[in-house]
This record gives sequence, C-alpha cells and structure tokens, in this order.
Amino acid sequence: MIQVKKQRRSDEWMQRNVMGAVMTVHRGLRLCVVVDEDIDIWEPEDVMWAIESRVSPRRDCVVYNEYARGQAFQPSELKTGQISVAGGGMGIDATVPLDQREQFERARYPVAQMDLSRWFSEEEMAELRCDQDRYFQFLAHTSYA
Repeated sequence: MIQVKKQRRSDEWMQRNVMGAVMTVHRGLRLCVVVDEDIDIWEPEDVMWAIESRVSPRRDCVVYNEYARGQAFQPSELKTGQISVAGGGMGIDATVPLDQREQFERARYPVAQMDLSRWFSEEEMAELRCDQDRYFQFLAHTSYA
C-alpha cells in the first residue's frame, strides 16, 4: 500500500513510477495499491472504496514482472527445473487525476447533527454501538455515504 500526495501537474503519473519501482524491487510481490492522501491506508474499507470508485480496470490495473524470476514459496508460479518463474504482480492506481478532484469528493452524512436521543435511550445507543459491524462503525466515524 502506497499513499501519495500529488500537488502539481508534474506529479501526475509519478504514482505509476513509484508503483513500478516497488513491484520490480520486491520479487514475489503480488499486489501494490497506490492511493491519494485522503485515503486511510490502515482502513481496508477506505482502500476498497478508493479502488471501487477511482479505478478503471483497463487504464489503472497494470501487470508487472510477468515471467521474471519468482519465489519458490509461491505455489501458483511456474517451475522450470529448480527455478521459479513469476506469474507477475498487479499494480492498482487508485488515485484521482489532479484536475478531477471535485468529481471524486465523497458524499457525507451530517452525523454530528443527528440527535439519536429522540428515538433511543442512552442504554439502547450503547448496546447498538457494541453490536455494530466494523464497517458501519467506520461509516459512522467518517460520515461517509
């Protein structure tokens, strides 16, 4: 997982260079995802949102190191005698083009403005929060739609 902060036009497509460097340096690496600074790389839901909303498979998914020297511990790799041949790794560019940032802004719910005490007691809200799925906790915390 790589997080980039594009600030000027000359930074555009630099994420592909970084992704290519990472994929070629680490033999056996199967997946590399590049996201913008607005994505929390420690939250799988946030990364999946970036992939689902910002990636065009034809344009943004790249296969690296196909048929290069592989890793012996990868069962899916081809074996030629004692040598492993890599099946490659996939790089996903889940960044937003600088000139299209407004198109990719997330909808936000006004969670802070909602007064749930009109419908639920404090005990009921505490119980609901305890039983809440991690994904819904993430949505409530970030106010994302």
